[in-house]
Amino acid sequence: MMGIFCCKNKPQRAGRAVDMTASIDEQIARKRAAADKQAARAAALKKELRDLERKKAAAERKARTHRLVEVGAILEQTAGMTFDTEDSRRALSVALTEELRYTDGTPFTRGGQIAETVNMLLGDRK
Repeated sequence: MMGIFCCKNKPQRAGRAVDMTASIDEQIARKRAAADKQAARAAALKKELRDLERKKAAAERKARTHRLVEVGAILEQTAGMTFDTEDSRRALSVALTEELRYTDGTPFTRGGQIAETVNMLLGDRK
């Protein structure tokens, strides 16, 4: 009987609502899975970035250490002595940083003189 009070369309609507709810739940699940996948990828990228930064810092430390050893060797060779005690290294530091004065009263340090001479030899006058 097809009357005003027929219920044929109601189950379909209810079915559609259930289908839509299931479809929305599936969409939510897919979006969550995608978000989790992106979060995992972001975490992996952050770890790779940290690893690269650590590798760069280690390489810079190694280069600095090598440079300091070379400069120290040159200094010991030219000074004709080793700076193998804390007292000798402290005395070297004082000798290089002690403020002295030229005869005209201009202040200078031995370390500054060395730096100026090296810059002149390299052609990097500042």
